[in-house]
Amino acid sequence: MYVFGITKNLIYVFMITDQDLKVEFFKSNYYIKYLLDRMKTIAIGIRTGGLYKLDVRLAPVRALVAGSLTTEELWHQRFGHINYNDLLLLQKKEMVRDLPMLKHVHNDCDACTLGKMLKKEFPV
Repeated sequence: MYVFGITKNLIYVFMITDQDLKVEFFKSNYYIKYLLDRMKTIAIGIRTGGLYKLDVRLAPVRALVAGSLTTEELWHQRFGHINYNDLLLLQKKEMVRDLPMLKHVHNDCDACTLGKMLKKEFPV
């Protein structure tokens, strides 16, 4: 899903806890609290099915996203970790509206690298 201006589509708990924040999960919702300000609640999320969604209307969530992505990395992730050559092909054939100009740069994607790793069998 494309949301203008957002650089990540998931919020990882480690991103929150690394910034002196605490997450409290409950059956139907969760709270993100700031440890250094007397446990002040800075964000609230609700559970929808099996996902906990952040309600961005209730509080600013400026500190919940870590790092920044290049344009190539961002579009690589938006298309489900598509091969970079295929991403350039989409651009060349103008198959995606508003796809910015991409450089022919191969970025190492941690998720793709982990997905391609093989596990050795344990000895019997």
